[in-house]
Amino acid sequence: MIPMLTFQQARECHLKILGGTFVGMAPTAFPVKYVLLPVLAQMGAHVEVDVVKGGYFPDVVGRLDARIKSLGPGETLSPIKLLERSGDLQSVELHV
Repeated sequence: MIPMLTFQQARECHLKILGGTFVGMAPTAFPVKYVLLPVLAQMGAHVEVDVVKGGYFPDVVGRLDARIKSLGPGETLSPIKLLERSGDLQSVELHV
């Protein structure tokens, strides 16, 4: 959904997403924020996602806030190559 919303007609889209941020057998919100979004940024997308509250499905409702800026008229996402590392590992964060 995020890449698709970069092509919206509105200049910017704000989303409030409610649900489980930690669900069995599914990726959490953190790979989206720390893996997918940096890759999309390299392609030219402007997306921010904040984990406002973690939630464990089905008991606790979590919340994500997202802000997605649309590309300008005629702009597209640029292709990238992910064949090599861009540098040495700088840090590791563990979210439990």
